[in-house]
Amino acid sequence: MAGGGEVPDETGTRQAAYYVSPSGSDDNPGTASAPFKTVTRARDVVRTVNADMTGDIYVYLRAGTYSLTDAIAFAPPDSGTNGHRIYYQAYPGEKPVLNGATKVTGWTPDAGSIYKAKLERATKLRNLYVNDARALMTSKRVTSRGGVGTYSVTAGQHSWAWATGSGSDGAKYDLDAVPAIASNKDDLEIVNGTTWNENIVCVRDVTTTPDNFRALLFQQPYGAIAQTPGWNSGFSVSGAHTIYNAREFLSSPGQFYFDKTTGTLYYYPRQGEDMAQADVQAPIAEKLIDIAGASSASRVKNLTFQGITFANTDYNLYSVDGSRGKATVQGATSYVAYGDGNWHNSKYEIIDTLPGMITVNNADSINFIGNVVKHSGNEGISFINDVVNSSIVGNYITDIAGSGITVGHPQHLYVGDTGPHHKFGSGVEGICKDDIISNNLLYDVSSLPGFGGHSGITAFFVDGLKITHNHIQKTAYNGINLGWGWRNFPDSTTCKDNAINNNRFIDTLSRLHDSGAVYTLGQMPGTTINENYVKGIPPATSGPTYGLHNDEGSAYITQNDNVLDIDPGVKYTINCEDFGAKHHLTILRTYATVNKMGINPPDSRIDPPVAVPDNMWPAAQYEICLGSGVQEEHRGIIPSTLLAVQDYVFPASASVASGTEAIKIRSTGAAANAVWLAPAGTGTFTEGATMTKAAGDATSIAVPASAGTYKLHVVDAQGEKLGESAAELRVR
Repeated sequence: MAGGGEVPDETGTRQAAYYVSPSGSDDNPGTASAPFKTVTRARDVVRTVNADMTGDIYVYLRAGTYSLTDAIAFAPPDSGTNGHRIYYQAYPGEKPVLNGATKVTGWTPDAGSIYKAKLERATKLRNLYVNDARALMTSKRVTSRGGVGTYSVTAGQHSWAWATGSGSDGAKYDLDAVPAIASNKDDLEIVNGTTWNENIVCVRDVTTTPDNFRALLFQQPYGAIAQTPGWNSGFSVSGAHTIYNAREFLSSPGQFYFDKTTGTLYYYPRQGEDMAQADVQAPIAEKLIDIAGASSASRVKNLTFQGITFANTDYNLYSVDGSRGKATVQGATSYVAYGDGNWHNSKYEIIDTLPGMITVNNADSINFIGNVVKHSGNEGISFINDVVNSSIVGNYITDIAGSGITVGHPQHLYVGDTGPHHKFGSGVEGICKDDIISNNLLYDVSSLPGFGGHSGITAFFVDGLKITHNHIQKTAYNGINLGWGWRNFPDSTTCKDNAINNNRFIDTLSRLHDSGAVYTLGQMPGTTINENYVKGIPPATSGPTYGLHNDEGSAYITQNDNVLDIDPGVKYTINCEDFGAKHHLTILRTYATVNKMGINPPDSRIDPPVAVPDNMWPAAQYEICLGSGVQEEHRGIIPSTLLAVQDYVFPASASVASGTEAIKIRSTGAAANAVWLAPAGTGTFTEGATMTKAAGDATSIAVPASAGTYKLHVVDAQGEKLGESAAELRVR
C-alpha cells in the first residue's frame, strides 16, 4: 500500500493514501510523516498508480494555506478507474485552503486615512480581499453626456468581426465630474446598468474634447462590441455611468487602487481595520481547479473534493484582440464578437459563459462536497459542457462576483450543431445531465458591480438537473435561472426533466429587477418547481418584480405548493401571464402575501394564489417553509451570524387553531438546550397555558393552550436565553 502512516476513517476499499502539507516537500514520498508540499505533486504521483485501481485512492490535505498562481489541472489520466474514486479531501478535523492570492504586507500611512504597500504585479488588479471581506475598486458615479468619436467595423476584417457597423469610440463627461486622469488610463472601467443587466467597458485613454468635455476612449474592439446587444441591454454611452479604478476616486472605506506603474497598492481601511495586522490578499489566479476531459468519449471521471476552502481569485474580463470588457443581453454570459444585436440569430454563438473558480468540462461523476468557495473574481463553480452524474452538495459559497454555480451553456440549444462559430467541436459537446445541486448555502453572490445580471444558480440547457434544499440569500438578480432560448426555438429538446424543489430564497433582486426568485425560459418537459419558500422580494419601484417569473417560452412546467412572502408592491405574484408564447403551465396551491396575477397562458392550469397578507401561514404551508433550505445533516455550513439558532428552528410565522396539539420545528442541534414558545420579550420561563417547552433536539413543540401570539425562544443549558425568533406563532 502506497503512502502509509496514520489512516483516517474511510469508507470502502482503500488502494492508497497520500498526504500533502504546506510544510512538506515534493521530494518526500507523500506519507503522513513525510508529506508532499503541493496538490499538483500528489496528482502526478496518483497518475502512476490509478490505471487499474483495486480500491479508492485518498489524497489528504493537512491544515494550512496552499498558494496557487494558476489552476490545478485534472485531465482524463487523473480519473478514478474500475468504479473506484480518487478523493482530494481535508484531513479529518483540519482546514486546508487553496488560495489564489498573495498576501500584501508592509502597510504604511499615506495621505489622510489611506494606507499604501508595495505589490509586485504588472497588470491591473480588479479584486482585493481584506480580513476575509471583499474590497472594491475606487469609483465615482457620473452622468455621461453622450458618445464621442466613431469606431467602424467591416465584416471579416478580423475573426471577431462578424458584421459591418459602427459605434461610439468613447463617452464624454463634464470636466468637473471626471478629472484629467494621467496615469494607468487603461486600467479604468465604466459600468452601466439596465433593469436586468450590467455591462463593463474598459478605457484606453483620457482626453479633453474641443468642446470642453472629458472623454474616456474605449478599448477597441470590445467597446464597440459592448454597444451591440439588443433590447436596449448593451452598453449605452448616455445616462448614468460608474467609473472605476482611478487614484483620484479613493475616498471611501473599503476601496482600493493599484498603481501598476509604481507597484503601489492603496487602501482606505474600514472601521476597526488595523493595517499592521490586516490580512490583505491580492489575487493572481483566475481559476483554482480546472477539470477538463478531451471529449465525451474521454472524460475525467470519479473525483471527489471534500472539506477544502477555495479562496481568492481575480478575473480580468473577456479579451478580444487586446481589448477587454464584459457585456451581454442577459444572464451569466458575455459577448465575444461584433455581430448581430439579436443574439437568437446566431443561436448564441456570439456569447460565451465565464470561467469559475472551479471549472469543469467533459467529466463524469465529479463531486464537490462540504467545501467553502469564497471570494471569486468570476463565477464560483462552473459545470460548463458535458458534465454528467456529478454533484455539488453541502458547500458554503459566498462573496462570488457572478453566479455561485453555473451549469450548461447557451449553445447547447442543439447538441451537435455545426454553426460557423460554434464553441464545441464534434464529439466534445454534450448536455450537462443528471447533476445534483443540493444542501448548499449561497450567500452574497452576483455581488460585484458589472456582474449583477448573474443568478445565485444559473442553468442553461440542462437535462435531469436536481436543485434541491439550497439556501440562497442576497443576490443582485434572481436566485435561480433555469432554461434559455425564450420563445425562439420551440423545437429544442435539450432542456428537460429538471427540478427546483424545497429551496429557500431570502432577499433576491437586491440590485436589479424584472425577475423573481426563480426565473425560467423556454420549454422544459418534465420539470418541477415545488415547495420552495421565498422571502424578501422588493416592490416594483425601479422595475417590475415578481415572486416567481416564468418568462418567454416557458412550457411544460409543474410549479406547485410554493410559499411567497413578498412585498405587496410587486407587479405580479407570479409572472406567468399570457405573453411570449408561454403555454402548458401547471401552478397550483400557491400561498403568498399578495395575489396579483395576469391572464393565464393557453393550455395551462393556474390557481389564483391564496393571499395571506400578514404571512401567518396555515400549518401545511408553514411546514413547507420549515422543510425548505439546508437539511439537518448539513446545518453546520450555516454561520450563526447569518441565521441565528432560533430562526433556524422556527423559520416562518404560522397560524393554528386553539387546541392544536403541536407544531413541527427543527432541532437546535444541542439536546441540553431548551426550546420555548412564549410571548415576545419573555425572560423567565414557566410551563403553563402561555408557555410550552421542548428539548433542544426536539422536532416538535406543544402549542400553548391560550389564544395569543408567541415567539420561539432558545435557552442554553446554563439558563441563558440565546434569542427569540423573528417569526411568530398565532394561536387563534
